[in-house]
Amino acid sequence: MKLREIEFGFVFASSGARGFFDQPYRFQQLVPLWKPEWTDTQFIGKTMTVMPRLGKMEMLPDGVTPLRLKPNCIHVNLITGNVLNAVGLSNPGARALFETGIWQQRRDNFGISFAAVSATPSEREEELKEFVALAPQYLQHFQGKVALHLNFGCPNTGVDNTNLVTEVHRALEISDRLHISIVLNFSPTVSSITLIECSKHPSCDALWPGNSIPWGDPAIDWKRLYHSTTSPLTRRGFDSPGGLSGPACLPIALSKVRISWEHGCKKPLIVCNGIRKPKDVRNAKLAQAAGIGLGSIAIVRPWLLTRVVREAYKCFGGKEP
Repeated sequence: MKLREIEFGFVFASSGARGFFDQPYRFQQLVPLWKPEWTDTQFIGKTMTVMPRLGKMEMLPDGVTPLRLKPNCIHVNLITGNVLNAVGLSNPGARALFETGIWQQRRDNFGISFAAVSATPSEREEELKEFVALAPQYLQHFQGKVALHLNFGCPNTGVDNTNLVTEVHRALEISDRLHISIVLNFSPTVSSITLIECSKHPSCDALWPGNSIPWGDPAIDWKRLYHSTTSPLTRRGFDSPGGLSGPACLPIALSKVRISWEHGCKKPLIVCNGIRKPKDVRNAKLAQAAGIGLGSIAIVRPWLLTRVVREAYKCFGGKEP
């Protein structure tokens, strides 16, 4: 998949699936069976904010490594393959992440992800302006080409996106000052009308309607899935019930991509949220997706990752990696 004439591939590791700097999570390092093989996928860094943000995931002093071997802000059902998280974008802030110099050393083309998290659109706009003013002094030293993923889909920030299209268009105008590819990240439950209207902006290069689905969204039968209308994360004491990733979300993501394409979306659409077997990849291709994103598979079915990537190269690239 080419964005602004730069090849970014068609098999993506979802933002955060490979951490901030492509490091395995601690439980993956300790259990070989659970260490995913990300070869032939494109890296996208975990979402950052302008200022340091505690979120709900406790971190070691480096600000990027989870403190707990099994973070309690993440609920995993290994049987169904569904994952709830209330991480809330824990990160040390954009400047600290850039200052490590790790992204600058990468030679491949990859993605970085950013979210503005203030309460009002005007405050979020100022956050984005601050990020756009900060980033160029570091981006000029990147060896690989980079795409910016603007995250409008995190369910754990408390952001009200009532006037989403207007805010997204303004964010695209601001972000385009960086002169890099821009991918818009939403929940699969975002309306197709919103996706199509956002795609019309000339600075939008691709759309990713595959973030987690907020607990309580009527698109999911929560009572059937969790045998309760109360989130497991709420029962653990978190004030956010979290967002859902996994196979329960995939039909919604596939439908959103297909409908958006059929109704006039002209920008590449990426299917994500719940892909965990080769058949899912084929369904993404049938939905007219330009590529796939892989995330929760690394937690619930990491041993299937290589097969899924191989299938993606067959479907989207016409060959095996």
